[in-house]
Amino acid sequence: MIIALYIRVSTQEQAREGISLAAQENLLREYCNMLKYDIYRVYMDDGYSAKNMNRPALKAMIEDMKNHQFDSIMVWKLSRISRSVFDLLTLLKEFDKYDVKFVSYSEQFDTNTAVGKLLLTVLASVAEFERETIADNVKTALTYRANLGKPTATQVLGYLRHEEILTIIPTEAKLVQEIFREYIDCYNYSEVARRMNKKGYRGKRGKPFGCCQIKIIITNPIYIGINRWDKKEIMSYHEKIISEELFKKANHMSF
Repeated sequence: MIIALYIRVSTQEQAREGISLAAQENLLREYCNMLKYDIYRVYMDDGYSAKNMNRPALKAMIEDMKNHQFDSIMVWKLSRISRSVFDLLTLLKEFDKYDVKFVSYSEQFDTNTAVGKLLLTVLASVAEFERETIADNVKTALTYRANLGKPTATQVLGYLRHEEILTIIPTEAKLVQEIFREYIDCYNYSEVARRMNKKGYRGKRGKPFGCCQIKIIITNPIYIGINRWDKKEIMSYHEKIISEELFKKANHMSF
């Protein structure tokens, strides 16, 4: 049997559960060696969520499957390949179309049997329920933080978030202030991005500015001490970078 191994981990999952890509791959390789399966390739999606199928390694595996490069696909756990019932059933239909067997190491079943297909559907439902529950819990926690005036954003140009507090980064704060001044000079997001890039400035992650990034900065009330969350604006206690007068002028707001 020629088998493809698919492994995946998102940053949050690895931090929460300690499931590294290497650990998944080692387990699956040992299992294949024991059963004397030939491994065609290991398809690895690092840092991708399973909430949809927009993943490069998964797409590559599907293309190779269509070219009949392997007989089976193995994962460490069902949730590695999908947390969506709809996506899972779509994948199973494709696997069946190309006569490819699907095997889960942890759940110990395969799609060659009717029971295996039934169990896959049930487990996929549980996985999707788990994902939605986690999402609801995260939203509830963030709403609670926002109502207390605590930051909900992870990275904002001009600030450093340390646990419950946003503190100003002086060099970035000056950049934010310059972006506001340039915008009031021309009222054009693309032009401000061009000016910033020409001066050699870069965004929070070291990339050139684009019009969308400039718009986000100009319209973000966090710079006047306000957290925006779930369509609400809640007064915070972090230090302001922009005056309310300048912010209102940039956003064509009345005084």
